[in-house]
Amino acid sequence: MEEAEGLFEAALTHDPSLPEAHVALLRSHCGAHRSATGPAASRAERQIRLHLSALPADHPERHAAARYLRGDGLLSLHTDPPGASVFLFRYQPHQRRLAEVDMGFLGYTPLQELSLPPGSYLLRIRKEGHAEVRYPLQIGRLEHWDGVAPGDTTPTPIWLPERIPQGTCYIPAGWARLGGAPTGAASLSSHRLWVPGFFLHQFPVCNVDYIAFLAALLRQGREDLVQKFQPHAVSGADANSPIYGRDGDHFFLKPDADGDLWQPDWPVVMIPHSAAAAYAIFVGGRLPGEAEWEKAARGVDGRIYPWGDGFDPIFCLMRESHPDRRMLGPAQGMPLDESPYGLRGMAGNVVDWTRDPYSEELPGSAYRPRPAGEVRLWTAKGGGWLHRQPGCSAAARWQIGPWIRRPDLGIRVLQEEHIFPH
Repeated sequence: MEEAEGLFEAALTHDPSLPEAHVALLRSHCGAHRSATGPAASRAERQIRLHLSALPADHPERHAAARYLRGDGLLSLHTDPPGASVFLFRYQPHQRRLAEVDMGFLGYTPLQELSLPPGSYLLRIRKEGHAEVRYPLQIGRLEHWDGVAPGDTTPTPIWLPERIPQGTCYIPAGWARLGGAPTGAASLSSHRLWVPGFFLHQFPVCNVDYIAFLAALLRQGREDLVQKFQPHAVSGADANSPIYGRDGDHFFLKPDADGDLWQPDWPVVMIPHSAAAAYAIFVGGRLPGEAEWEKAARGVDGRIYPWGDGFDPIFCLMRESHPDRRMLGPAQGMPLDESPYGLRGMAGNVVDWTRDPYSEELPGSAYRPRPAGEVRLWTAKGGGWLHRQPGCSAAARWQIGPWIRRPDLGIRVLQEEHIFPH
């Protein structure tokens, strides 16, 4: 290819307007641009513009090359039920975050092959008698975002629920760019995955809710599970002793070994994986899978954090966020730590247990839970109040033994999409 480009460049020294040479170089640089990033992509684009401008105005290659430079993609969108209003917002960088810029009304579903410039977008889908659905999407250069699942030939309609379960956010089915954490954090490599729809609790489980769970176990006569599931200290003078106070069948919050009084609205921590899974079942759900959690946290465009690619310690509760002493915070604190779907606290405060055993293997084209069997390590996701910046990435992942109790490890509950009839 280098030799061919050299010969075409040599031809242009004899005839600078030779269309055949400009067309050949134009195609070559377009091909290089498709796989290039950073400075290499900028150089290729400059060459494309140079040879494009040298072609006659009526040359048939001009239109294709100009369209490639614009990079406009296509959007097709189907909903169940159809006839929903679609409003378009574009994500634009603003003060180290991605802000939603209103682009106006897009039309009624179904939408067929609407042209959109490359970029990251959010659709707000509204239909009378149904809850508003937030649907992020990313249009790549000349890409058609059509909602066709792997193995299918027709789009999967976006289901519009009549209501969203209280305290949850709805993550519709579709593609997402996952993995690829920045340097300093362990993650899977970047990959594109189809993730079925689900509901995920907006906030992690708090102490007040977890105490109600333990009380219910007592009423069922399950003292064995209460002893196993209640939060325990793991070090110091109070190692292996319960952190909650107890008066008969009544649990209450008390100062821990460091003298800190746990608050009702703090996320519950210091519980093993079995306790997290049991609580999720108790409230009619389950723990999220790794890919489900990650899509809910970062949307579909591969952003590093729930809010975008920039970082500031004030955005989430992490190691450098504390003005004085590092400490767990309220589950509903840090409003800037919010995902495209409206979930909070996924970059900081507490890490969440998932239902997936830890594995280094990439999934296929669609998310499926990993086989459990005898699990030695579970995957946990999210940043915590003890983490530095790399650990706050939505792609970061942690391998944790089932018995481990940590002061920054808690629960977030998923409810299946099929809890409501379609």
